[in-house]
Amino acid sequence: MEAVNRWMAVLSLALSACGSSEVPLPSVVSVAPPSMAANESILLAVNLDQAPPPKFDYGNSSAELPTSARVSIGEQEFDILQVEEQGKRLVVELPPGMPVGPQEFEVTFADGRKATFESGFEVKPPLNITGLSIDPITTQIRLRPFTIRIRVAGPDAELFQGRVKLSTSKGTISPAVSGPFSRGLRTQEVVLDDTGGSNVTITVEDYAGLSFTSGDFRLNPN
Repeated sequence: MEAVNRWMAVLSLALSACGSSEVPLPSVVSVAPPSMAANESILLAVNLDQAPPPKFDYGNSSAELPTSARVSIGEQEFDILQVEEQGKRLVVELPPGMPVGPQEFEVTFADGRKATFESGFEVKPPLNITGLSIDPITTQIRLRPFTIRIRVAGPDAELFQGRVKLSTSKGTISPAVSGPFSRGLRTQEVVLDDTGGSNVTITVEDYAGLSFTSGDFRLNPN
């Protein structure tokens, strides 16, 4: 709520400064990363030069926040997953299986106006990934965060920037999807919730179906 209030305060100042009820249309200055492989799932950050305009409902004295914006790549449309940097960064989740090649990139804001990123976004051919692995895991404690190291193998391992799904043999694991890899490695903090015991394992799986299950380790009660 505090972040929303700050965003609304910034918007009010912008409206007062321009003396108009219409906020200037933001421009897309960059996207990161600028490309993805067709067999990856990534989080794409869309960086704007200013916070996006809301859609006002004057009858109800309300406004839709930047999460109402949509990002379109080619013929696919994606919801905003996160809003950062006081509305100037929009984060979307892109799935695997997108068409290979340069893609038309467009942001549709809550008020219906659109901004096109002229530099575009590229989907590259699938990476040659042959396997996954997890470094050995020592004894851990229920609900206490710990770090696992996940590695990608294959000719294109160092190019992999996607994420993998996480699951456990007992209880639940959080998060259920890792963050992005860098140079074939992901150091991921996780939390396990279970009654504790031995023979616990963690399984990782990429979006092409490759998977790996860790060796057994013990989870002590907290």
